[in-house]
Amino acid sequence: MITLFKKIPLSIQPSFWILSFFIGFLNSTAPLQIFFWIGVVLLSVVVHELGHALTAIYWGQRVRIELTAFGGVTIREKGAELTPLKEFFCIAMGPLAGFLLAAVVYIIPASSQAVASALYTIVVANIIWSMLNLLPVHPLDGGKLMAIVFENFFGHAGLRFSYFLSALLAIVFGLTFMILHSVLMSSFFLLFAFESFRAWKQAKFKGRTDVENQITEEIDKAIGEWLSEKPDAAIQRLEKLCDESQGQSDAYIEALEKLAHYLIMTKQPKKAFQRLMGAKNRLSIQGLALLQLAAFEAEAYQEALKAGEKLYIEGVGGSDCALLNAFSAAHLQKADVTVNWLKSVQKEGENEASFDMATILKSEELNPVRSSQTFKDFAGQSLSA
Repeated sequence: MITLFKKIPLSIQPSFWILSFFIGFLNSTAPLQIFFWIGVVLLSVVVHELGHALTAIYWGQRVRIELTAFGGVTIREKGAELTPLKEFFCIAMGPLAGFLLAAVVYIIPASSQAVASALYTIVVANIIWSMLNLLPVHPLDGGKLMAIVFENFFGHAGLRFSYFLSALLAIVFGLTFMILHSVLMSSFFLLFAFESFRAWKQAKFKGRTDVENQITEEIDKAIGEWLSEKPDAAIQRLEKLCDESQGQSDAYIEALEKLAHYLIMTKQPKKAFQRLMGAKNRLSIQGLALLQLAAFEAEAYQEALKAGEKLYIEGVGGSDCALLNAFSAAHLQKADVTVNWLKSVQKEGENEASFDMATILKSEELNPVRSSQTFKDFAGQSLSA
């Protein structure tokens, strides 16, 4: 794994290299030309994803980039919540970064005909790729932008319609590329059509009742109050909403998790913990992470450890989750469990530029197990490595 700008982990799956090689082979059978195309694909996709990633970081989010058989994806893991407008710009910055790369390469002077040809290829590739990415088809950026606009104006019905329209357009584009004898692009768009149709079908059964719509409207009002720096008003609205709905609607969980998030942000972890415990078996992954944090800050270490373990079972645990598990186990004076989780912290964080095990081992949270031989052995091995 590579770390870009000391804060953006970048991982490349083998399938990405296979895709890049295939693209190069379609354009030339000469080995050097194929390797050149692999470089063009790598540069273009990385710059595109950096457009997303750097914008997300600017607005307080934590991200990582993965390159796969379908190109690249910027995964936003933690951080500040984005408004629909910021979300729109965050997505739009990917294609814009591609256009910017094309513009920068275009003005680079060429020292020879070969260099001019190479620069021209990079320019054209990025312009075409960025334009394709803006097509209103899921999961391309254009499809995501369309979904944000439709959902913002028409709610859940707008989101469903964006999937339906995406499926129709993907079929049209897929057939068009088939006529143009572009097998790779045709295959991609027909696959996009299938995924969009499936998303539309699933969203169809997630339509909200009038009660759920009312809850959603209240949640939106609370978010508006929070963004307007009226935290007390937002919390009071959500508390009233949770008390009145009494868990009778799926939208209740949305309100509950939003309330818990705001309570934690305003240093009220005990209230957040009590609220979340009442619905711990219905929480989303995000809600489970909130439960772990709230439980830890409320000194309910056993519950924090249970929530963290469940996150790992679900396959979404990270270094922060493992660290909270280690601290929770330490407060419960379980030295062996603490060390096991610290090993997970070490494994998860070894590719993070800011990772510092020495600083972690000095944390006061580990004092309850510091005198145990198990902890001493682990600390000695870690510091001497």
